[in-house]
Amino acid sequence: MKLVAQVVSERTDAFVGKRGKVEYQVLSLLDMDEHAMINTVDYALNEDERAKYSGKLVGKRILLAATGARTDFGGRLRLHGRILEVK
Repeated sequence: MKLVAQVVSERTDAFVGKRGKVEYQVLSLLDMDEHAMINTVDYALNEDERAKYSGKLVGKRILLAATGARTDFGGRLRLHGRILEVK
């Protein structure tokens, strides 16, 4: 699924896993489609995207290729995939 979204905020999520501390850079996204979702959704940057985009996307629109979604994060929907384009 392709999603055009505006980046509302960026934050770091961290937790202690089996192998120590795990950190994710998470974007909160607002769907900009004509028939948009009502609530914002989250997207965790992968390592390549974190190096390239960390701290640079708030207020910009992105084209996201979403390949999956989970709700294990406090009930919030978190998308997985990759950023195709920054507009």
